[in-house]
Amino acid sequence: FCSVSKICPAKWSSNLPLRPGSPMVRVQLRCAIGGRSLRPLLSAERGERLCLLGAVANSSIGPRASIGSRLSFGRLSADVCDGRPLQRTLSSSSTAPVAPRNVREEQVAINKELQGLSDAVSIGHTVERHGGILGLSLFNLLTALHRLAKLPYPAPGAVGAGSREELASWADRLVGGITRRLAGDDPDPELAKGLGVQVNWLSRTAWAAAKASQRLDMQREPLRALLIEVAELTSSRLLAADARVKPRDASNLLWAFGSAEVRSLPLLAVLKQQLPSIGAELSSQDIANLAWALERLQALDPEAMDVICEGALRNSRGFNAAGLASVLGALARACREMPTAQQPPSLTAFVSTAAQQLGSLRAFQEARGMELAQICWAFAALGHKGHSAYGAVVERASQIGWESLEPRDLATIAWSLAAAGAARGPAMDGIAAAAALCAHAFDSQGLTNLCWAMASSEVACTPELFSAAGAAATAAIAECDAFSGRQLSNLSWAFATAAYFHTDLMPVLTAAAERRLPELFAAELTSLLWSLAVLSDAENVAAAVGEGGASATPAPLAALALRALLVDTAAADARLRLGWGAREVANLLWALAVLGIHSEAAIARGARVLSGALRGAGADVALDVHLGQWYVAWFACSVELNLQGQLSGSSGIDSDWLQHCRAVARQRAESQHAGPESSSRLHEWVSREVRAVVGQGERVVDEFLIADCLLVDVALPARRTVLEVDGPSHFVALLPLSASAGGPGAAERRRLDGGSGLKRRLLRQLGWQVLSVTGEQWTRLRGGREQRDFLRRLLAQSPPEAPSPLPSPSLATAGRCTPKVYRGCLTRGNGEEL
Repeated sequence: FCSVSKICPAKWSSNLPLRPGSPMVRVQLRCAIGGRSLRPLLSAERGERLCLLGAVANSSIGPRASIGSRLSFGRLSADVCDGRPLQRTLSSSSTAPVAPRNVREEQVAINKELQGLSDAVSIGHTVERHGGILGLSLFNLLTALHRLAKLPYPAPGAVGAGSREELASWADRLVGGITRRLAGDDPDPELAKGLGVQVNWLSRTAWAAAKASQRLDMQREPLRALLIEVAELTSSRLLAADARVKPRDASNLLWAFGSAEVRSLPLLAVLKQQLPSIGAELSSQDIANLAWALERLQALDPEAMDVICEGALRNSRGFNAAGLASVLGALARACREMPTAQQPPSLTAFVSTAAQQLGSLRAFQEARGMELAQICWAFAALGHKGHSAYGAVVERASQIGWESLEPRDLATIAWSLAAAGAARGPAMDGIAAAAALCAHAFDSQGLTNLCWAMASSEVACTPELFSAAGAAATAAIAECDAFSGRQLSNLSWAFATAAYFHTDLMPVLTAAAERRLPELFAAELTSLLWSLAVLSDAENVAAAVGEGGASATPAPLAALALRALLVDTAAADARLRLGWGAREVANLLWALAVLGIHSEAAIARGARVLSGALRGAGADVALDVHLGQWYVAWFACSVELNLQGQLSGSSGIDSDWLQHCRAVARQRAESQHAGPESSSRLHEWVSREVRAVVGQGERVVDEFLIADCLLVDVALPARRTVLEVDGPSHFVALLPLSASAGGPGAAERRRLDGGSGLKRRLLRQLGWQVLSVTGEQWTRLRGGREQRDFLRRLLAQSPPEAPSPLPSPSLATAGRCTPKVYRGCLTRGNGEEL
């Protein structure tokens, strides 16, 4: 502000020219006219004109009276904000009287001019032409802001006049000017401190400001200041007059506050109090806005949810695709942690009705990828199991073309279909083909969700997708370490479950997990180790164990997990001490056994955790699968530490506990050996030819149980030889794909998985010779003669100088540890940082 002196009261001039290009100047004049205090504001914008607005205190003179009269100054001297003096000499005889103007007509004319504009760029020029921010009334400013929120904008990247940056600057100035008028900091020709502004105008103001901010990426603080003023005025209007808010005004107000994430508790309270009375009048658009905003503002309580769901039921056929997506999405985000049986009846009824009507809604036939993804996600998050809704989403996406969907939408639809158990071959194949072409464009969460969905669904996982996804994840981790600990865990689980070892990704993923050790929870760490165990190189692990060592690849992860399981008090492990239930303990011990890492103390600790869960101590539950995993770990520890001379035998494990686990493991081995029908046919075929080769004089046993736990396909007990018939489920494929994949060299691009490797390692250490025949080898043999010749050569191999048969550990038996069983032992997470 400038200080002004030597003013000679005579006539006022409302059009004082300033130097072109001068900055905006706001001058505070203090003088006395007839003993009354006068405080007019002068402003100059862009050197065009100096506008004078007068506010008279303790006087009957109206604010516009001083503008309507012509006054002149003597010599005016002022100190400008930048320190340079501004001097102008004004003549008292240079002006003539001007007739008074009709203020109301002037405002209406300006409003009509603003409403007639066809582009946003013209708004700023129009405001300047009528005197700038201070030259317009509050209602003119509201109209200007409303038009700025709705009119077309220049294309992104435009610079200079009319650029988005200039429009954002104008929006900030309009928002700031309106805020000052509502607060009474700037005088207004029609208002005094905002009195007289009705709720409908406040609602439109909030909506326009939030919309402009959303479109132009405005500064946050001016918008926040305006919404706080709007909230205060709206609450006071509705409470003081006991007024009833209109449905569209409530919708617009809450949408604006939700969009800006400004949470006003008084406003929320007064609007939610009126929701039941206006519920019957809510349109589909109002319901969509209310549901979205209340959920975003964390205010979607049961009462508000009932109003929204009942209104949505009445308007179920009135929603467009975006509105239906908003309502379902808001309800799903509010209730996704709630069991289906505990959901409000109104919610259940609306979801069921929406699912039944989805395919027949005319508006749904125009849904875009983003809306399809949100609708599909909402149904899955709410636990809806009816396949008609998912079928409608898939049909519409197929019409659009999977390849036209954005990566985020592809990942969301894939996750939703898998989570709901609605994944079907054609849909997942279409998603996989489209995603493989743009894998590099997925963010870390999208890539994780996509791989999780493909691995979780009961359809074939395409190597092309996992090869492309692995390359994209490798680049993302190497460039910006973009994956969180949970995402690394879920991603590794997906590759292990799909039986793909990506040679580029897994070392980078393991290193990234080691960098994120402090942020890992027990479930995430054990999932990582389980995945690394399934994908481990069985031959390298066997060689390391034979030399008295263990697999070194996941050593830091394994060491941290062991410390946490044994209740290490290190502060860095604080998070890991949380969540050690039956599942986590069993997965960890099984994974360590596969990797050749043994700890008698960890085995004993695991037995205590599992026995407590088995007795029902707390919410944790120990399943048979967990007992089987624990027993495999105990058996491997006993055998391999004994061979290495490191078994102390002082773990103190109760014999009754061992007996119980022995029975469970035996039962699981006998009942779960059955694989796919094709594998059973192959097994029977090979077994028949083995009998033909060895003759009736030698005993051949199918599905032979060794040491009460290790079930083998074909056994020749007299030779202490087993023949494993290896179908695809015994192997992991090596990625990325090479030119030889699918050709004669494809067999070189796969290896035994970790569970099969552990089983064969233990059999050899118990003195059995392990032979194998793969499905590919067998089907390439032409006819029975070639097949029998192959078996003769195989069985004629001289067994190596194996150790004498070793007795199994006391009461030792273990459950089946091949991936067919243990791949499903790891309880699936939901694949997102939801």
